[in-house]
Amino acid sequence: MKESCSSLLALVVLKLSEKLSLTSGQVAVAAELLAREKFQGKKSASVTESINAVLASIGLQGEVEVRDEVYAVKVLGEKSCPLKKLCPLPFYVASGTRILSGAKVYPVWENEQVVHEENNLCVFRLKPVKA
Repeated sequence: MKESCSSLLALVVLKLSEKLSLTSGQVAVAAELLAREKFQGKKSASVTESINAVLASIGLQGEVEVRDEVYAVKVLGEKSCPLKKLCPLPFYVASGTRILSGAKVYPVWENEQVVHEENNLCVFRLKPVKA
């Protein structure tokens, strides 16, 4: 079985979580810091446009559906990704979207994780918070 560098990185992060108490909160902080560096001083017109811009910045395309003011983001994921509980993508997208659009959006936790697999897609939801 051939492993890619991203698969190796995912396994290393998972091992850090198991043995050294790496938490999803720490992953969220790191994603926020990265998004600040990447998007500082840039703007987008809408939340959906911002989500797509953040995804494009890391070479991903996604589908964004809006229902009851919740943004469901669907991207093609890796088969058998072990990082569902520690995935940085929802936190990075939320942080980038806050910076680009000014909208306060945050990932939605469901069943102790942020990312869910649906029809071979990684799906996460972002919910706006009123200031």
